[in-house]
Amino acid sequence: YLIKTSPVHFDMNNHGSTGIFITPQGIQENKPYVIINGAIENDNNSPLPVIVRHRITSAEGTLITEEQQKLNLKPLSKTSFKLSSKILRNIQLWSPDEPNLYYVTSLLYDEKNQLLDEIRNPLGFRYFSIHKDKGFSLNGKHCFIKGMGRSQDYDHMGYAIPDEIQINDVRMMKEMGVNFLRSHYPQDPVVWNECDKLGIMMTGRIPLFDKIAYTRAFAENTKQMMREMILQNYNHPCVIMWEYMNEIFGGMDWYWPKPQDPEKMKKEKEEVYKLAVELEKMTRSLDPYRLTEQVFHTDPNPQWYKEAGLTSVSMINGWNIYFGWYHGNLQLVGKAIDEFHSYNPNLPYIISEYGAGSDNRIHTETPTVFDFSQEYMDMFHKVYLSEVAKRPWISGMCIWTWCDFQVDSRRDVMPHINNKGMVTADRKPKDVYYLYKARWNPSPMIYIAGKNWTERKAITQGEKTITKKVTVYSNLKEIELLINGTSLGKKKITDYEAVYEVPFREGQNLLLARDINSDLSDAALITYDFQPLMLDASCRELCINVGQSRTFFFDPLTRNQWLPDQTYRQGSWGHVNGNYYRVWNEMKAWQGIREGVDNNILNTSIDPVFQTFLVGVTEYRIDVPAGEYVVELYFTEPFSRERRLKPEEQTGADVNGDRIFNVLINQVPVLKNLNLAGQYGEQYAVIEKFETKTTTGGIVINLLPVKGEPVLSGIRIMKK
Repeated sequence: YLIKTSPVHFDMNNHGSTGIFITPQGIQENKPYVIINGAIENDNNSPLPVIVRHRITSAEGTLITEEQQKLNLKPLSKTSFKLSSKILRNIQLWSPDEPNLYYVTSLLYDEKNQLLDEIRNPLGFRYFSIHKDKGFSLNGKHCFIKGMGRSQDYDHMGYAIPDEIQINDVRMMKEMGVNFLRSHYPQDPVVWNECDKLGIMMTGRIPLFDKIAYTRAFAENTKQMMREMILQNYNHPCVIMWEYMNEIFGGMDWYWPKPQDPEKMKKEKEEVYKLAVELEKMTRSLDPYRLTEQVFHTDPNPQWYKEAGLTSVSMINGWNIYFGWYHGNLQLVGKAIDEFHSYNPNLPYIISEYGAGSDNRIHTETPTVFDFSQEYMDMFHKVYLSEVAKRPWISGMCIWTWCDFQVDSRRDVMPHINNKGMVTADRKPKDVYYLYKARWNPSPMIYIAGKNWTERKAITQGEKTITKKVTVYSNLKEIELLINGTSLGKKKITDYEAVYEVPFREGQNLLLARDINSDLSDAALITYDFQPLMLDASCRELCINVGQSRTFFFDPLTRNQWLPDQTYRQGSWGHVNGNYYRVWNEMKAWQGIREGVDNNILNTSIDPVFQTFLVGVTEYRIDVPAGEYVVELYFTEPFSRERRLKPEEQTGADVNGDRIFNVLINQVPVLKNLNLAGQYGEQYAVIEKFETKTTTGGIVINLLPVKGEPVLSGIRIMKK
């Protein structure tokens, strides 16, 4: 937008800033005052005497003090000014618990007392420090950084989201108990303003990650981004640190041809170090009152940061740790934290990122790495919270990330979405949001975990009820849980949760968790559909996620409940042969555990059904009673041709990368020479629908190889 000013006005040409910079001083000595620096531009051809007044007011508008100075402006020039206020009395400090906010309104008058310009800037009085052993302190008190990373994105909007959503995000974080926001790039101005008001500390960061260019132009452009961010946001009391590099050796680790060329690596480390030193020096020069941070990745070569000298440049070292997600396992989290700390134990340490993804459609009773269940996500975060609590020298931790957000290169169960969010893309809180709220927000709360899994299917063997674990998150001392009006007893809260064994009946079940000393409560309505293990006439529909052995998948569009696969047993259903695909040669943490592929499957919105499959399956049995049925078979060619040609990938294709097979249902041929890649293309969802009649009971699906081994992703059976 266009800003129109008087010919005489406050500096509008200082890198997008307000042109006025306010520095609180003397706070620790209980003699607070402010230093105000700025400049005035005179675009007239003649000199002009002016008066500058600075009014310091409370957030409610109460005048604290007014300072003024007279200046003589030269024609067609910029005149700098600096003013120190008197010592201010009865000033309340700014903190997450009490975000006492003040404002400085700077007014520019001519000698006739005519107002020429006016600018208002936020002001907060606080002091802070950070120590390698004692962590972060704010206003003389220890303050653990309870941080959140954020990408400003919204479902079907991208980054251009309205102010109301930005503000609501900050408020939801505050409600969760967050006291610190870490961005991957400068956020919308409304976010900085709201953090000032609500008491959420911030680090500002420029988008410099993965790699650099070795040119002077690149270095100057990077410094310019940093300069603009600092000057534009200098006055925000919420800002306590600046960050300028994130996972800068990620490109060398992940994208360079392997093995990496030693001389090229040496050059990269030298150039990155040189730029980091420049950025650190400039940042401290522009703002000597705040902290600085660099952030490093941890797999597979975190030692490069120490070798390059980067772990000794900034004031704080941040480590992005994803053990138990991209690499390692949850049992190694504590060991990993300690290893990275050892690279420079003389500097303060923050876990600057950690997180695991989840898809609200996926649930399990046996969570495993990268299964995208909410249950594994909760387990992941509990481990990190536990390990950090054992190490008082850790200054803080920053969850990645606030919301599920769009990333074009992402694949997995929700293509183009990074789903590590505490809330979904449309801001529905996940269970993990309340896991943290119980710990980080002291306000009394109760939350029944799993309540958004409202429609469930359970495999039963004639029981009238099934017993399932239900976890209740709370920061109370004791709660009571009821199901359908019947109490399951009172339980003490241990480590912010109580776990109950709950008997669910078929149909609707109402859970009520309540405080025994107040009206505080939480309710959940969960509907169970019982699926007999031994198939009988009650079975009208059966959806089997073939090749997925652990997770349940609910399709909210069709309301289909996809059951995990199983080995065939007489009277039930399952595969007679075939292998679950668990080959991840490039990702050792997933090898032999994670099932299927992570490719974006085209022509479908239910990627998790198609991404898992059996390789080499030639017979699948569903022992339904006699009758007429509709059979839907779900296929995809899950592998690229390049991958099918690699024997170590165990894709089941022949030596030429081909896969062709015939399909029979109850001995009747229904598909001949099915070539998924040739007929439909790779990673393309195919659903074939047939009708069949069985007089003796049972549906037998045969997949007979012509070239390579057959694959099958899903089966849906419906009684006509």
